[in-house]
Amino acid sequence: MAHLSHDRHVFNIYENIENGAHKLALDQLAKVQKKNKIFPPIYMALKALALVRAGKDEDEAHALCDELLTLKVTEEHVLTLTERALNELHRPFDVTVLCDNAYKNAKDSSTALPLGTHAFMAHVKFGNWKGAQQVASKLYKATMEPRHAYWAAMCAALQSTDPTTPIIMRIVALRLALRIIETCPQPSWWVPDRLHLHADVLQAVGQEDGAFRLLDGTPEGRAICDRNPALDELRHDVSLSSGRWRKEGELARAQLLDADERLPEWDVILALINYTIFIIFPPEDGPIPPKADLTDEHKGDILSAAEVCSEILEQVAQRAELTGIAKAAIEEQRANMRRTRVAVDSSPETETETEPDEETLPKGSFFGSAAKSVPAPVREKVKNWMAELRTALLGKLELCSRLDAFGVSLTFGRAEIIVRYIRQLGHLPCTFDDLVRHIHAVIKHDGEEAEALTKVIAPLPEDIDTVDALNRTITKFKVQRALLHPEEMTEDGEVAAAVNYAKVYTAALELGKDLNPERDMQPANDLALMSAQAFVSAWKISGNPSLLLPAVCILERASASSLKSFYIRLHLVRVYNLLGCGASLSVAHYLAIGKATAPGSMSHDSIGYNVLARASTFAFAEAGKEAEPVDGEGWLAGGGAARMMQLCAETTQMYDEQVPQVGETIAACFQDEKYSQIQELIKFEHKLDRSLQRDLNIFEYARMALLWTELPNGPTLESFEPELLEIKAILTRVQSSNRDFAVLPSFQPLRGESFEAQTCIGPSKTPGAGWLRTFAKMYLRALATPELLKAKQPGVPLLAELGAAPPEPDNTWDEFIHSNVDHEMAELTQDEKDLIVFVDQVLTWAEPRVTPSMTTPPADDEELQAIVKSFDAAVARCEDLLTSGSAVDVKIFHAVTLVHERFVLFNMILGKLSGTQGSSAGKAKAKKPSRPAAFRGIYSQLRGALLRLPPLLLERSEKEDGAALEAQCDVIKDFVHIPSVVNRLAEARNLAYVGLGRAIASILAS
Repeated sequence: MAHLSHDRHVFNIYENIENGAHKLALDQLAKVQKKNKIFPPIYMALKALALVRAGKDEDEAHALCDELLTLKVTEEHVLTLTERALNELHRPFDVTVLCDNAYKNAKDSSTALPLGTHAFMAHVKFGNWKGAQQVASKLYKATMEPRHAYWAAMCAALQSTDPTTPIIMRIVALRLALRIIETCPQPSWWVPDRLHLHADVLQAVGQEDGAFRLLDGTPEGRAICDRNPALDELRHDVSLSSGRWRKEGELARAQLLDADERLPEWDVILALINYTIFIIFPPEDGPIPPKADLTDEHKGDILSAAEVCSEILEQVAQRAELTGIAKAAIEEQRANMRRTRVAVDSSPETETETEPDEETLPKGSFFGSAAKSVPAPVREKVKNWMAELRTALLGKLELCSRLDAFGVSLTFGRAEIIVRYIRQLGHLPCTFDDLVRHIHAVIKHDGEEAEALTKVIAPLPEDIDTVDALNRTITKFKVQRALLHPEEMTEDGEVAAAVNYAKVYTAALELGKDLNPERDMQPANDLALMSAQAFVSAWKISGNPSLLLPAVCILERASASSLKSFYIRLHLVRVYNLLGCGASLSVAHYLAIGKATAPGSMSHDSIGYNVLARASTFAFAEAGKEAEPVDGEGWLAGGGAARMMQLCAETTQMYDEQVPQVGETIAACFQDEKYSQIQELIKFEHKLDRSLQRDLNIFEYARMALLWTELPNGPTLESFEPELLEIKAILTRVQSSNRDFAVLPSFQPLRGESFEAQTCIGPSKTPGAGWLRTFAKMYLRALATPELLKAKQPGVPLLAELGAAPPEPDNTWDEFIHSNVDHEMAELTQDEKDLIVFVDQVLTWAEPRVTPSMTTPPADDEELQAIVKSFDAAVARCEDLLTSGSAVDVKIFHAVTLVHERFVLFNMILGKLSGTQGSSAGKAKAKKPSRPAAFRGIYSQLRGALLRLPPLLLERSEKEDGAALEAQCDVIKDFVHIPSVVNRLAEARNLAYVGLGRAIASILAS
């Protein structure tokens, strides 16, 4: 009974911790601690976990975990609780120590196996492959279970690819993995993923022939490869790496020409093309050499081989077309039979469908004779004829692309295949996506062929009576637009095209009138996107930002009809950013994307750059305490900085949460013996751990913390020191981008800018690693003290550990942060480059003038005048943007925010150099010396210049009027309800300008 009471008590405390009642759990644990002279390990683990979850005394939690480590506990529930506490304290290595000690101290074999498995999984989650291999080998010796042998082999193979493993030891680890597999009594083909691992290891040690015999030389291997796509792909790779490209080509040819074969896969097409391209280099089987320049004789040889390949693909295409004819005949016969039944008896019970066979087809008709000519095996594949035709035609286009590298062209042109593809398969929604790369190749290599393609496409019908007809019309519009030449584009032409797309879109909504907006997508959605992109293109040509308003209206109309379309919402995010609503309407649609897909997922964050790139641009854009909802969901409350900082913090936290989850997934793959997936998961984990987007979010958060501070006397170095440490840590990492730029479709002419480039604030693309490093170095130059630069942040991997080239050993941090690279600077806007120059000017002028007794410098001080002139020029640019009426709003916010950033950085630089701002608590309490008179004089000049902007911003806010904006959307008033959209836009921009003006004025006043 006492034992049951104890278990209930433990469960009650644990339940309180999980439910968030941390204080109650800690009170219960305190009572237990008072009653017991020796605190039981289970309660120690519970208390450590409760302290971590409550965010209280982490030092005590660390101490409790240390004590549990020294106790070398073996009870499973104590281990689990301690492991969770250690993970939340960011001590993953200690988890492996905890589990290893438990395994070594197991009392009997019945407990040793689960404890050993637990220890193995702990090493796997931590990525300690050497430790995991040792534990797995020990388990195998104890149990002789083949699974444990393959665990050890997989870990040894992973150890060989670990960058921290010495090169000599990598070879040893590979040989160890091979020896473990070959000495295991159970053959590797017993489990498909074991076979995959075995072949991988053989290939890694240079035994390609052995790997090929394993996969293709035995009946078991061939049978498994036929059923397992991953193994079949590996077999193909091994064949090529071992010089058996001729065998692969012949096998692909046989598969394509055999009508009884399964539907040809893309890998088979590529195998045939690879065989064709390399058929003359070398003349016999062997390793494929690098591409060489071709002589005229060799060009003739490869052209002949390519023509043979093209003929094979043409046979596949013709076979598919005949199959399509058979399908059409069957469908026609089915329709005739239905009509006959209805005429005899209209009762629904008589309308039973039967598949017409060859005998029931109409005698003497074209469809009947054509269908009878199709072989029986092909008749069984009538449902797949489009996929087969698509594969064959795309294969011919791919062959043309491969031959371009050798300067060889086939007798037929790409345009001919593209037109054939559109006529046969233009009703597929993916048609343009399939062809866009090849259309671009037509434009690049043959202008005349592009003109001919334009002429052939023009007479194709524009019909929207059915969904298939609508898709054909959309395909025609997309191809025509892609082929446009920039010289042919005018503002009026783009507006006319946009209006036409909007008109067809509105008419095509009739096809989806029965669809549910909350669940279904309208088939005409791409027309709305094309209309919006055409309006954006018209704005880029004319510079008139009012052309962006119709784009917003048509997109909002489309979004209301397809609430879950993230393509439409992404377009709205981009255009609303241009219109100055980055902290309000853009955020609302971005959050709606998360609600419609998977909020907090990594796939969701791969598009986060659309709203978080240069997020500090909208740091002062107020959106009201209770903003108007979009789609029934409220926005985040508060100002722009509060909203954008919250988004940056949430996405950063998401990375911290999901990186450990990848380790859990890897452990699950070991448990289920899915070895073929582990390498990709490890690569994914490394990309997350070095995420460029996460570091961009961290930096933007730091910038907004600096600009939006509410301290009475403005920001101080002491308050900003944690952010500076984060910025320093960014420069010690090698970033890896996981951003998805392909998810944003572009229907703009291929010879011009993409939609993503047109809607960027910067030169052409979203900020990347160069932009981040340039700004991070600038902030450290401006604000970091020598003590901070020398400090090392715990847990931050250094450049050398990540395999990147660190600064030279004789280079100090100070020298490193003073170096700017041209290709990194190219990612900055001109306003951002001016900010970098301004900060360097201030540092050059101020550093020699740190003596408090320094008097006001003479009026002809050139350095001082350059600083004042640079700041005045930046303020004057903002004034021009605000008064011109032709500047897009995001340019105004960008310029004004950077001017304010100049002022804040100038103030903090002077505070750092003159000693009026401390970087530690002790200095903050000391009496601060007054600034030199030279500093006070220039501060007053810059402050006076900046004070000119708030009145202009407030004046601009008063011009935001819904009626005026509605008048600018007359071109689409027949298709879209405009007032609700423009009124919301006017309100959002009014609040944004008011917030920007008032924020600058209030901070200057303080």
